[in-house]
Amino acid sequence: MAKLREPENLLLAALPDPERERLDPFLYRVQLEAGQPITEPDEPIENLYFPYDAVTSTVQEMSDGSTIETGLMGIEGLAGVQVWLRQRTTASTTFVQVPGSVHRMSTADFIREVRDRPSPLNDLVAAYLHAFLVLTSMVAACNRLHPIDERLCRWLRMTYNRARRTEFRCVTNFWRKCSEYTGLRFPRRQACCRRPDSSITAMESSPFLTLTDWSQERASATL
Repeated sequence: MAKLREPENLLLAALPDPERERLDPFLYRVQLEAGQPITEPDEPIENLYFPYDAVTSTVQEMSDGSTIETGLMGIEGLAGVQVWLRQRTTASTTFVQVPGSVHRMSTADFIREVRDRPSPLNDLVAAYLHAFLVLTSMVAACNRLHPIDERLCRWLRMTYNRARRTEFRCVTNFWRKCSEYTGLRFPRRQACCRRPDSSITAMESSPFLTLTDWSQERASATL
């Protein structure tokens, strides 16, 4: 009989039971805190992470010192996927945007037990990576064509879909980073975002982002 498991990352949950059990000794359930680094530019990637309810952001630093978010990842993916592409370092920074639980696997274990052997996880990682590239292309188009408030709506919705809870702690400089990412300046730390299918109001009053009345017709968020 298959071992009963806690809810987990979708890549791990999709594995056949024998393969999931084979990998179990190499996976460690840990909690990640907001702001915790996952990858840093030109530093060796020591571990890979399969998030459950944590959310990570990947950002690229520009020549003037500003940063732009280039990726968002949670329950659907794998942080440190560069190792699967046979890269041990990366030029971008990935950090924990929303704290939560993950399964951690060391780079050495991942290479030996997954990448360099016929594990079913390889096909799942390949499918995830393709989906991530498609998402990146769609976000680039969104950032070019949509007004700033709609882009913020999309970002909050994507984060909510991965955290899957209506209140979560964000990094302490969330609002400044949000301003950098969207280009929007928030009077009194408040923003209203509207698009045809939703409306979001966000205010900075604590480290927590709270989403209320989330529906296709209306949504609000308080930070």
